[in-house]
Amino acid sequence: MNAESQKERNPWLPPGYVIAIIWIILFGMLGYVFYHIGTSRGRWAIGLTLAFCLSYPLITGLRVSQIEKIMNGLTLGIAVLAAGVVAVDSWELVYFMIPLVLWATYVNVATLVLVG
Repeated sequence: MNAESQKERNPWLPPGYVIAIIWIILFGMLGYVFYHIGTSRGRWAIGLTLAFCLSYPLITGLRVSQIEKIMNGLTLGIAVLAAGVVAVDSWELVYFMIPLVLWATYVNVATLVLVG
């Protein structure tokens, strides 16, 4: 998808290369939390979040807008749940989860509210 057709599709989202950079940073933060979390419950939560987020481009590559909206909502829900599990184990590590929750919230607002 070129930049012009993406802007026509959703003008509130940044270009694809910016989204890729954001996800690289988010995956780095999730990896940091996974490495430093002390409990198996926390590792499971982060591991499942990582697996889900990695599968997201494969599923949304179908270009079905309803599937993308559902996946965006699931990403936000899973990110919030994982942040809650991490918060129980370590308040210091939960700060590394906040960017994922903020990004997922922004994408949901951009796709559900602003574009419709």
